[in-house]
Amino acid sequence: MKKVSLIISSVCVISLAMFYYGRFGAQAHSQIDAVHPAISGRFAHSDPTVSTLSPNGLAAPSSPALAAVDPQLPRVYLNTDYVAPTGQTIVVSGGGNLQSAFDQAQPGDVILLQAGATFTGNFVLPNKTGAGWITVRTSTTDAKLPPGTRVTPDLASSMPRIISPNSEPAIQTAGGAHHFRFVGIEFGVAPGTNIYNIISFGADQTSLAQAPHDLIIDRCYIHGNADDNARRGVMINSASTAIIDSYISNIHEVGADSQAIAGWNGPGPFKIVNNYLEGAGENFMLGGADPSIQNLVQSDIECGDIDRAYGRCALPLSRPLP
Repeated sequence: MKKVSLIISSVCVISLAMFYYGRFGAQAHSQIDAVHPAISGRFAHSDPTVSTLSPNGLAAPSSPALAAVDPQLPRVYLNTDYVAPTGQTIVVSGGGNLQSAFDQAQPGDVILLQAGATFTGNFVLPNKTGAGWITVRTSTTDAKLPPGTRVTPDLASSMPRIISPNSEPAIQTAGGAHHFRFVGIEFGVAPGTNIYNIISFGADQTSLAQAPHDLIIDRCYIHGNADDNARRGVMINSASTAIIDSYISNIHEVGADSQAIAGWNGPGPFKIVNNYLEGAGENFMLGGADPSIQNLVQSDIECGDIDRAYGRCALPLSRPLP
């Protein structure tokens, strides 16, 4: 009898619940929809006798519910067409003062570096007034390094070398530096030296106004050393930055993630197209750390024609972008 009474009581409770739901449920849902129209439909229930499975047996996604968060194609695509110089050409031969050339150059100028020469130091790109490009390029002609063609290490003899002697970047930007284009340059680090970023575009700036922007790496060879740690090839904490037709390799570090290209404190747009990327942790990563710029959302990211190589760690080389 106790068992029968328990069953009857349970049936009564369920019936009462169904009655109240039928009487007040629709009213409650209409109030939610009126106050919060953005979540209208998220509480909808379906008839359990009607199958919601697609023919292949997997649950069919609800397109209307996901439309608000679906990814979008970039709204901005960076134009990396070469802009002909309008200023002077500053020639820097082996043993010349590269930092002086960076400081002296004005928008529209070309800094022509002697192919085969080595420039050792931690060089800083200054913030210039004006919107013209400063092109830093090899003395080798484009006939040997044709635009639109990815370079390989075999072409290193046609390039000047910019080498960091320590753990600081070979090239870094001053706050707000902009409109620098590198063409046909080899970047690296001295043997026996560990480095965090071989090239550093931006850092921990706290406002968009401080972010470097309009930066292009074009047909460059960027690499670490086989026996030394190199955490990143290029750090892109910057805006309007492109890396095209380049080769980045030997990026690895014992005990930490390493990336051929990475950024977390720059808004974009970014164009990463037709490159060879070799990072032991990730080849290309955006995110992974909290940005210093409040409410920053990286967006307008174009990424394609990438060759990947397995690094020295048994780690996934490519992860979905956030």
